Order: sequence, then C-alpha cells, then structure tokens
Amino acid sequence: MGGGDMYAACMSRKTMLMVFALVSVVMLGLAGSYWAYKKIQKKRNQEYRFEAQMAFWEGFEAKKFKDLALADDVLVKVIESNDLVNVWEVADTETAMVRVREKFKVRVVDAQIRVSYQDRDKEMAQKILKDVIGSYQEKVRALRGGNPTAE
Repeated sequence: MGGGDMYAACMSRKTMLMVFALVSVVMLGLAGSYWAYKKIQKKRNQEYRFEAQMAFWEGFEAKKFKDLALADDVLVKVIESNDLVNVWEVADTETAMVRVREKFKVRVVDAQIRVSYQDRDKEMAQKILKDVIGSYQEKVRALRGGNPTAE
C-alpha cells in the first residue's frame, strides 16, 4: 500500500498542476477577449476630424463666417448631395442640419482661419467639410461679386 499512496499523491499533484494550467489559460483568454472588446468599442466610437485652413483677412468675424457657412441653404445642398438623411438614418433634413452644425468648428489661430468637421466615417467627414467650404465660397462669390475675401 505504501507504493499506491505515493502514486495517488503524484496524480493528485499532476492533476492540480493541470487544473492550474487550464485555469491560467482560460483567464488569459478572457483577459485577451476583454482587451479586444474594449479596443473594438473604442474604435467604434472614434471620430475622425478633418481641418481646413484659410488666410485671415481684415474684418473677419468667426461668428459671421460660421453663420454664412452653416446657413440653411448651404447645409441643405450639402445634406442632399451626400444623402445624409439616409446615411445617418435620421428623421429629416432639420435633424441632419443640427448634427452638421454641432460638429463644425471655426477657430482663428496665428492669423489663420481653421475650420474643422468630425464624424465617425472618415471619408464622410472629409467630404462634408469640403462641401461646406465649397458651398460657402460659392455663396460668398455670388454675394460679393466674385471675391470671397472682400468686405
């Protein structure tokens, strides 16, 4: 019996090591899964920002610029050309206009006008910024006889 007790003790030790190894592998797997889940969640909520710069001119007012750039007629054109109501799955054009206005920023830094727009879709953010600036420039040219920087 003495030899049998020793064999039972070895099996028990081997079994405990196997269980420990198995639990360790499971825990590492769960930790890796949790890390990947968090990384995916962070990526899903990530927004991309695109920025454009323009030369600062005498008499520039950021609020006036933003009001002209985000006027209803400009935004309707941008929203319709990009089909944002369907892309964003919002109820109407008004809701899409509110969303664009919230994410459009204007700042003056070191004698430069910086406008930026951010969205979860990288390409859409860039396209919306370009379209808003392009529509603004067309509108100003029409209002001022072709010179967007004239007062």
